[in-house]
Order: sequence, then structure tokens, then C-alpha cells
Amino acid sequence: MKARLPAQSGEVIDRDTPVNFTWNGNPLFGHAGDTIASALMANGVRIVSRSMKYHRPRGYMTNDFWDPNAFVQVGDFIGTGVKHAKRRGIPRTTIFGMMGKLSKMADGVTQTHQAGSRVNMEMLAELAQSLGAVESVLEEIRAAKTARRVLELAVEHGWPQIAALICERVSHVMTNYANGRAKGELTQAPGQTDEAFEIVCCMTDFDGAMLGQYPLAENIRPI
Repeated sequence: MKARLPAQSGEVIDRDTPVNFTWNGNPLFGHAGDTIASALMANGVRIVSRSMKYHRPRGYMTNDFWDPNAFVQVGDFIGTGVKHAKRRGIPRTTIFGMMGKLSKMADGVTQTHQAGSRVNMEMLAELAQSLGAVESVLEEIRAAKTARRVLELAVEHGWPQIAALICERVSHVMTNYANGRAKGELTQAPGQTDEAFEIVCCMTDFDGAMLGQYPLAENIRPI
């Protein structure tokens, strides 16, 4: 490390667990518990982004994960996260999200922020059909511009359970991904339950209200 501070009382990083990563193609390493900002600072990186208009160099305003001065693309953070959790023996991983991102994950998309990733309206129509949606509503779903609009239609027509169905598919997809199944097999049911590794998925609304969950816990009920 080029600029790592000495050990501090109460620090959250684990100095015995190095983490390798790349920054702009350069191999660097940090420690478990580092934020992106703290790891870069410890490696002597001083310029983390440039202004949108004049491309002036920008450094750090904070040492936090919400540093407003930098735009960082971290790649497949959902897929990598669940694989890392299983590899480290974490028994339960919980994915929280709203309708848009979870709809993408339910269709086998693990890089939900990637340019070109789209919500599969046909998949949402199939889920709605399984809940009893009539053809006129299915046509509205297929023509919808956002997953949020599909959720509004679901609530309007009396089948908010679509949220729980999407959460179930996300749990299956991410379980399959963590187990190394091929991309074309991600949306299939995982088969035999892996009791040592569970993925819980929860869908919330903008105000934090719980819309659906899989598996359903007794202390968390969808509205």
C-alpha cells in the first residue's frame, strides 16, 4: 500500500483479508471492509473522475461509499455479490429492490445497470396471465414503457401478488447464478433446495412499503 494509515482503534477494515481489484485497468488491492474511496486513497489514487463539462480533475469530498465526486462503474455487482456470499459460506443473502430492477433480475439479467438491459414485458405478461389477467390487460402490459406501469396495472386489476412471483423468480435466478448454472438455465427452478445457502428477495415501493417477498417470512407481510 502506498498511503495506508496505520491501524486505528475501532476500524472496520480487516487487514488480514486482502481484496484484489482493478481501477482503470490497473491492478490494485485493498482490504475487506474498505470503501472504494478508502481503497483508492490507500493506493495513491488522487483523481477519481472529471467534471462533465470541462473535464476538470476531481478528487474526494468524503471517504465514504456515497462520495458525490466520483462516478464508478462496478460491473456485475448483483451477480458477483451472490457468488461471493456463497463462496464465503454466508447462509442467507437478501436482495431488496423495486419493480424495475427486480423485473430484470427475474428474467436472468444480473447486470441491471448495464446499457441495453431491458425489462421483458412478455415475461411480466406471462406472470400476469398466471394470476388471471384478461387479454386486454395483457396487451396493456406488453405495450407498457416501464415495469412500474405494470405494477400499477396489477394493483388496479386486483393481482398485486405479481410482486411475490417476481421475487420468487429472482430468488431462483440468483440461486442458479451463484451455483454456476449456464445463462440459459438461470430462470429455471433450482431443483433441490440448498439448505446451506438461501437467497431472500424483497420488493419495496418508493416509500419503503413491502410489496412482496420470497420466501415469505411471518414477520414481513406484503401490503
